[in-house]
Amino acid sequence: DEIEDPRAASNGTLYDFREMLVIAICASLCDMDTCEDFAVWAQAREPWLKKFLTLKNGTPSSATFYRLFRTLDPKQFETFFRRWVGQIIPAAAAPGQMAIDGKTIRGSADGARRPAHIVSAFSTDLGIVFGQERVEEKSNEITAIPELLEALYVKGFLVSIDAMGCQKRIAQTITAKGGDYLLMVKGNQPSLLSAIETAFISRHETDGVDRNGHAEKSHGRIVGQV
Repeated sequence: DEIEDPRAASNGTLYDFREMLVIAICASLCDMDTCEDFAVWAQAREPWLKKFLTLKNGTPSSATFYRLFRTLDPKQFETFFRRWVGQIIPAAAAPGQMAIDGKTIRGSADGARRPAHIVSAFSTDLGIVFGQERVEEKSNEITAIPELLEALYVKGFLVSIDAMGCQKRIAQTITAKGGDYLLMVKGNQPSLLSAIETAFISRHETDGVDRNGHAEKSHGRIVGQV
């Protein structure tokens, strides 16, 4: 109700704005990804949708969905979507692991424009992406991750992030919102890595703490973990 309809009334809008959003979200939850998918899914599920939607003029076409999402304010929609997800998550399932990771979208470069690099928050237990932030390049993840976490419901979650996100501000943001964190430490923070190694070695010698070594070769490099 609080999201603004970007369409001009003079264009003769045949389909209710809120109903279109409901259809798109329901279709997305059923693994539909494109406007064409939304239209086909809505047509096939029209009897079910009419149990709680009016659908005065039937279901929208793919072109109608496309025109709507082309003009919809993505930030405004994301803000309210995150709030809604935060309300239903506690009732949907117990919190588990939330993986924060950044990926560059292959083939997204356009001339002088850099390829899109997206930082996502993914629930490994629920199979849902809670939120995303686009950054200019991988190095900007450090500033994007706290902003993403501030907007998310993380209470009770174990938030895991790779070495890029091993920062005090990120850890403080997670704990302040009621979550726990699992951060990876690598050689890009030599002092912290040395302090952790020393602490574990000392405990291993005195308390017999179990240690586990793991090495794997992938992406043209060998990665070792202890």
